[in-house]
Amino acid sequence: MLVATIVGVVVAALASGVSIWSVVTTRRMAQRQTELQERLLAVETNREEARARQTRSANVRAAIQRTGRDWRLIVMNEGPAPARNVRVELDGGPLTAHTLVPRGQDEVTMLGPGAHARYLLAPAMGKPMTVLARVTRDDDFGNGRVWESQLSL
Repeated sequence: MLVATIVGVVVAALASGVSIWSVVTTRRMAQRQTELQERLLAVETNREEARARQTRSANVRAAIQRTGRDWRLIVMNEGPAPARNVRVELDGGPLTAHTLVPRGQDEVTMLGPGAHARYLLAPAMGKPMTVLARVTRDDDFGNGRVWESQLSL
């Protein structure tokens, strides 16, 4: 009878130990799952914010194109939002002051989605054939956003 009691106590102690280990392991697993779910939620939230930013963002860039015998600097907004306070610089100075740009052209300062502005260029011997173009604009996403590239005729 004493042996049976001791065996019963040992079995009960082992069962309690397994039960406690099971509870601890389950808690750790639940904690890991919670952390993983929080990280996945953060990733998904960032993706959604990036998509929302794209719908409020102007995508402005410039290119030089030849049309017939004329050269044109084309500034275009390929984004879904309007671009405001558009400022174009060539080689670090204002567009209209550059030697390639004939005088008398007005600078467009707002471009709606899909809109573009064209500026006549007058290349000649002794004038640069490559320019550093910088387009700065404001949109619903932020102010002073910049696109910059070297362009050649």
